[in-house]
Amino acid sequence: MSGGMTEQHMTEHGELLAVYEEHFTGDQSIESRMKSFRGRTTFRTLVTGSRVFSRPDLVVDSLDILHAACRVKRRRMVLREGGCRRGPDKTAHDWGVEHGGLVTENRTPDMVILDTLRAPWEGSLGLGAGMARNTDMVDLGADVCLAFIEDESSGASDCAEKAEKAGIVTIFWRIDSGVLTMPPAGWGHLVPL
Repeated sequence: MSGGMTEQHMTEHGELLAVYEEHFTGDQSIESRMKSFRGRTTFRTLVTGSRVFSRPDLVVDSLDILHAACRVKRRRMVLREGGCRRGPDKTAHDWGVEHGGLVTENRTPDMVILDTLRAPWEGSLGLGAGMARNTDMVDLGADVCLAFIEDESSGASDCAEKAEKAGIVTIFWRIDSGVLTMPPAGWGHLVPL
């Protein structure tokens, strides 16, 4: 085994490559996409969603897929979410904590950087605080926005629309009247990793 890689590391690397190839292959070759992003060390992921989104497993699965791709590409994942106490924001926050998002010392490269941006509900903005927070999350920039919207949530829809208008690749999972609409198979080829 060259480079001091253990059998466990080689197996783990192979599993990551399999996840990457399953979700991140598309019309562009991997090499051509890598050339356009050389020198970047982080991959910024914005999560938005309806507080009532009933499929937290989809949030976890999508974050696992992106994190695996980040590890293969040797990029650190920055996870931005809106700090809601339920729904995809909460699921993403918990996932980020599990993946090292709150660790401040002895960080390893595969640990996520968790960026929670809460709405200032107690301030003068009142009910507009959520929309202002959405604007701030988008203005901070992201490489991808994962939108988990159930029954046309106004807040999550607002954030996703702002992300699209800002040129951020936005991937949607929608549930309308109990019917799930998923992004296309291999959706990862849309993500600029």
